[in-house]
Amino acid sequence: MRITTPTPPPDWTSALMRVLAVLTIAAVANAQHPIPESERWATITHPGNAPYTVVSPFGYPDRYVGRVDHEYQISRTEVTGTEWFEFVQAYAPYVNEHSIASDEFTSRSVITTGYRQYLLPAANANRPVEIGWRFAARYMNWLHNGKALTADAFESGAYDTSTFGDVSGVGFTDQQSRSPGARYWIPSADEWTKAAHFDPNRYGEGMPGYWLSSNSSDAVPFPPGLPQNGGLTSTGGLFAFPLPDVASYPGVQSPWGLLDCS
Repeated sequence: MRITTPTPPPDWTSALMRVLAVLTIAAVANAQHPIPESERWATITHPGNAPYTVVSPFGYPDRYVGRVDHEYQISRTEVTGTEWFEFVQAYAPYVNEHSIASDEFTSRSVITTGYRQYLLPAANANRPVEIGWRFAARYMNWLHNGKALTADAFESGAYDTSTFGDVSGVGFTDQQSRSPGARYWIPSADEWTKAAHFDPNRYGEGMPGYWLSSNSSDAVPFPPGLPQNGGLTSTGGLFAFPLPDVASYPGVQSPWGLLDCS
């Protein structure tokens, strides 16, 4: 999961310092984020860019992705165990009993050690987290509200959690697009596609287009494998959890400098 924010973003530095302050001793050793704060965000410009046409098979309508009509900033890496662990600790008093030890809430990076008690192993501090969408939405609300520790700070701001539900015959009722004025939000499919694939100079200076792969190339990163073994991507189902740390493949970037898109 990545974070999206308007340009310029709200101050992230003080928030990161609070992350480090609440960690257990086991997590402090590897707690420093591998991306310097000055390089935390990629600014995605060229609003109103043309979309990419995805040709659909079997006569289905073609799809158009990647057009975004506003500037925005997106985190260059995915959210790490360190960042998510602070959220887990903050939301622990309010999480319902059904989700208290669920991977959708804790991710597989965070260990449940007792009733509403959690631990982040040092080895997981900089690994990306995999979590449920509804908890990702609450995380964005929490960031939007300045990491306040009151219950309402998790329930509105970027997403209205009162809309979250599953109605028989209708399906999920969750608000999927961010609220107006959101300070942080989950990237939309178009925002992510643009940040990962669109290049304003794809065919030369001022000649925009899309790369097929998310490494500023039409060829997928090869070979797959761990970075210490010469691998250029962890994709392809070759790895069981845990994945490598974020930013483990610094030479493989999108046109905007996003890491680990594959």
